[in-house]
Amino acid sequence: MGMKSFTCRLISTGNNGYRYRYEFSKAEVFKDLFKELLLELSFDRMYVDNFFMTYEDDKPVSLEIQSVKDSVMNCSNENFDMDIFFGAENIILIVRTHKVRKLIKTIEKLFRFSGK
Repeated sequence: MGMKSFTCRLISTGNNGYRYRYEFSKAEVFKDLFKELLLELSFDRMYVDNFFMTYEDDKPVSLEIQSVKDSVMNCSNENFDMDIFFGAENIILIVRTHKVRKLIKTIEKLFRFSGK
């Protein structure tokens, strides 16, 4: 992947270089790009493959981003702790890490930044 086909807007960074905040337009392509972000940040492949899955009648079903509202998901490994907040129109990603260079390099590789 890594085509920079998705637009995101950096809102703020803060908390002494440990907490970073990104806001993304809410679109279905976010799932694939976010999974690639997790893989680049050394998350386990099986965990990533199942991240946006739910179960209906014991069958795995992929979550539709537009149907997820007022919800939060968390994922973490030894270097990154992330909260993903799903609003009506945007997705906010909060990342806590000391590996900021790896985070920024990966975000820049996968996402296209835009102004308001």
